[in-house]
This record gives sequence, structure tokens and C-alpha cells, in this order.
Amino acid sequence: MKKISTVFALAFSFFAIGCEEILQVDDLPYDDRIVIRGVLQAGDTVRSLYVAHTLPYKENSYSLDSYPSAKEPAEWVKDASVVITCDGIQYSLHYKADGNYANDSLFVRTGKAYSLRVEWNGKKVEAQTVIPAEPIIDTAYIASSIFVSRSYEHFTEEYYEYTLKGAIRYTNNRVFGVTFALKYGSLYPDTYVFSYGAYETNATSGVASFEAQSKYYKDRNESFIFAVQSFDEPYYAYYNTAENKLNTTTGGYAPVAWNVIGEGIGMFIGASRSVSRQFK
Repeated sequence: MKKISTVFALAFSFFAIGCEEILQVDDLPYDDRIVIRGVLQAGDTVRSLYVAHTLPYKENSYSLDSYPSAKEPAEWVKDASVVITCDGIQYSLHYKADGNYANDSLFVRTGKAYSLRVEWNGKKVEAQTVIPAEPIIDTAYIASSIFVSRSYEHFTEEYYEYTLKGAIRYTNNRVFGVTFALKYGSLYPDTYVFSYGAYETNATSGVASFEAQSKYYKDRNESFIFAVQSFDEPYYAYYNTAENKLNTTTGGYAPVAWNVIGEGIGMFIGASRSVSRQFK
């Protein structure tokens, strides 16, 4: 989930003979709500569960890249009661840093159900998720690599068009995030993602095939990564509504399909650790 700073300006104007008047509305309604962002990864402890709250439309969130470190984003919540329950046992999360809560003793396991309860400033939100089984990459390969050279008035652009194909085996899960990425050499440890998609299968077990295309300016020291991550089913609805695209039929925007309920918004979702294969 990306940080979004939204400013609403609402003005009405009307014209009459010889006069003009502008009415500006500065008192838009504001609903303070809890914001949750958390992914429970199988095989790991709860390292980060983000808790924040919404801001009035006139209040800006500080950017840590633009402001001194002493100033923090106004939406961070540091004093919330955050509890995750599994198998009847409650685990309290403590505030860590950067708006995140953690618990080093809560180990996330596939097939287990987890419930979240967050209380803050008289408000409460809840969410539930199940940790899906890990998918296994059956095959993954670069099906084609086409070199393209395009000449323009002042420069020439050269790149490769790649098509990656693969198949995964899965059990007890239906939703997957598939990543086609570029991993830099030793001097550049970061991974550049240039193709990502979420997919849902009809069956809860079987074999699914995936295909991704991209273009990139590859050199000999770089390699490709094909990764698959399994998610709890509500993630697919969230993925399809997160960009809040305009519905050309109704002329409106579909609401984001959060799975957090109560006085807040957000996602609390279970996932199995991603698996990958690397290509030169």
C-alpha cells in the first residue's frame, strides 16, 4: 500500500451581469480512521505491522526524505493496543519504529488462522487471515529475447523485449503474486521489478501457467528473477481495486476492497514466502 497525500479543493462560481462571486468551502467533513498495513509471512515472526490514522484534508504528511529526522509523519500511531490471536493465544505487539509494530515470539505458520485487533483513541478495527501453502515453481524460463533498436532524431534507443514463461504447483491456495524482475550485480544489490501481476485460479490445488513480458536494457552482469508468492484469497479483490480505476460503465470509482473491518481501513493478509528462480 503506497502513501497518498490528498488535497481536496472545492469551489463554486457563478456569473451574473457585471459581477462575479466565488464561494470556497474549507470545512469538509473529516472521519479519523485507523489505517492498517500488514503481511504475515509464513516461516517468519511478525517483523512489521503498520498502524497509522487518516489526516484532515488540509494536514500534510511529512516526507522523511524532505524533512529533518526529528520530524515524523503526522499519521503514525505509536500508542495503539495491537493484538494478534492464533489458536486461542494472544500475542501483544510492541511499537518498533516508522509506524510499525512487531512481536519476535509469534512465528507464522502455513494453514493457521490469525486474528488482528487494534484499539486506539477509542476506535477499534479487526481482521482475519489464513496463511496459505507455499507454491512450488515447476518450470520457469525465458521463452524469447528480441533485441530492438529504434533511431530517433537525436538518439538511438536499444533494448531487449523479453517473454518469460513458467508453471507452478500449488495446494490449498488460489491467489498468487507473480514477479518478473531484474537483479543487479554485486555493486547494485537491489532488485528492479518490471512486471508484476496477481492471479486467481479456479481450483485450490493443481498446476498453473504464467507468462510475463517486459523490455529492459540488460547487460552481461545482470540476471533475472522469477518469483511467486501465495496470498490469502482477499488479496486478489484488493489488488483489483487498489488502483481505484474509473468504471466506464457506471462512471464512478469502485471502493478499495479492504479486509479490515470496524473504524478503519487497510489490509491484514497472510502470505507464504516467495520462491524464485534466477536466469542470466
